Amino acid sequence: MSRHINIFKSTTGINNKIDPVRLRFDYRTGVSDLAAGVNIDVDDTGRPSRRFGYTATARTESWHSLFSCGSYALGITGNALAVIEADMSRTNLRNVTTGARMSFARDTDGEQDVIYYANGYETGRVINKLSYSWTAGDYVGATSRKEIYDPPIGHLLEIRNLRMFIAEGSTLWHSEPGSLSQFRLAANYFGFPSRIRMVQAVSGGLWISDSENVYFLSGEIAPVLQEMPVQVKKCDCPVIEGTAVEAPASRIGIEGLSGIVTIFTTTRGVCIGSEDGQLIPVSEHKIEIPSGLTGSAVYKDGRYIVCID
Repeated sequence: MSRHINIFKSTTGINNKIDPVRLRFDYRTGVSDLAAGVNIDVDDTGRPSRRFGYTATARTESWHSLFSCGSYALGITGNALAVIEADMSRTNLRNVTTGARMSFARDTDGEQDVIYYANGYETGRVINKLSYSWTAGDYVGATSRKEIYDPPIGHLLEIRNLRMFIAEGSTLWHSEPGSLSQFRLAANYFGFPSRIRMVQAVSGGLWISDSENVYFLSGEIAPVLQEMPVQVKKCDCPVIEGTAVEAPASRIGIEGLSGIVTIFTTTRGVCIGSEDGQLIPVSEHKIEIPSGLTGSAVYKDGRYIVCID
């Protein structure tokens, strides 16, 4: 009596951690892992399809550190911080250090967007597609003995609950409440064992990685109420710098997640950081991550796409 065998119907994704000849295959369902995949997408039903190709644009020179500002984008090409319009035209704003990755943070002054930027060598603000200096400005408030300084020149920026966070080496500075430009360098900082690779804000705190571990800094900075964030180590491996993005939890497909989560790639695999401090590994058991210290990532149409240098 003949037996019907499904050769292939769908896939559960890439698995490059085991020998291809050892991949499990269910002949009744025709579902299996893939030992390799080149330019394919896999949808929620397990159906693989060919990924869309590439189309050349009017901009063909090398770029890095691209950042969306809504109707336009910012990026670095050569030694220039530049605006890229929707029609791909380009306007240089200022010279910056060649090769230094730029970090951006977007806020508003109540009337218009303000884009803060820093790369470890230069800092500034972009308002209405023009670059301005980023200084502390004049202190406004009750008489105080606090010494206020300009923002440190760090390499990573993040905004949470009316404070600017700036990573400079292994130090995470935070601004005064309600001001993204005024810093007390004598008191307003958190120290980590090694260079900080990621700072990502969620509703419950900050996801942070240095060069050794991933941490969750939960809670608020409220010295008046004698409250300070609690730091908990979540993973004993580092994030690949540049691979962290935000995404709506409703698009992730994991039950119980809500709000906005962060997705990042560690040296062991892709992880999700929830708004309340849960670390959820999603690829550690199936995908071997290539070695690399830096990378880039984007979240688009329900997909997390990461490149590792």
